[in-house]
Amino acid sequence: MYAFDVFFSNEGKLLQLHQLNQSEKKIKEIKIQEFNVLDTGIKFLKQIHELCKRFNHDMPTEMKLHYNVKENNLKAKYKYKLVYSNDETLLPDDIFDQWFNEVKKEYNS
Repeated sequence: MYAFDVFFSNEGKLLQLHQLNQSEKKIKEIKIQEFNVLDTGIKFLKQIHELCKRFNHDMPTEMKLHYNVKENNLKAKYKYKLVYSNDETLLPDDIFDQWFNEVKKEYNS
């Protein structure tokens, strides 16, 4: 299973993708853009998986990327152990929400 989601820091607030520019007039356009971002992320994950197979390397089970626009800096954390697929009650959204809340707590302290 592939799952992908993003959040942003904007003007001192952490925002999930669906929270960006939510004006009544732009909802339909934004929903299409949200879908494009998430769809593109899934495509990248599939490409990464193909590269891992090609070079006989395990696919990470989790990748957390942090891109700092001001510094043009990308940091990445990878996990290879099972993160949620060994738990019948967790969904990918649950894992994302946990990460978002962890970062939010750090961001606000």
